[in-house]
Amino acid sequence: MSATAKRILIVDDDVVERFVLRGAFEARGYGVDECGNAEDALDICKSDRPSLVVADLNLPGASGHDLTRSLRARFPTSDVPIVIITGARCADGWDRAIEAGAQAMVLKTSDLTPVIQTVDRLLGEADSGNVATIRMRPPRR
Repeated sequence: MSATAKRILIVDDDVVERFVLRGAFEARGYGVDECGNAEDALDICKSDRPSLVVADLNLPGASGHDLTRSLRARFPTSDVPIVIITGARCADGWDRAIEAGAQAMVLKTSDLTPVIQTVDRLLGEADSGNVATIRMRPPRR
């Protein structure tokens, strides 16, 4: 499957963050859907299965962890990779992300390289030798 056939769902309540991520992913050939909260993300996943979900940890109403648990439990997205992004440096964040069912957790910075490389790697689009070392686990099967 080419990058152009792969769709990423961005879930972040920050419009600017979504705009920046959308631009970066579209420049790599991915299709992008976006929304600002977990409820809308669940609605989108009911009708259109994404290839991968990038979700902010801190969402209004439900956290990225809550969204991940709901996606894993309710929809045929149970094998879709989920990347949680956060600006918070929390000691237990990675463990909680994995327990919820995410494949990776990436710290938000002005450098989008780590999140882009994580997405590329999880979707099988990574250039060999050009991937950052990021704490990840393989997608559920």
